[in-house]
Amino acid sequence: MDRLQRDFAINSFTVIFIVSQTVVT
Repeated sequence: MDRLQRDFAINSFTVIFIVSQTVVT
């Protein structure tokens, strides 16, 4: 996988995770 695509995927996952945690809390 390309480095840029990997970073983008990680950033997207992190944002979704943070939003999920915020909604749950």
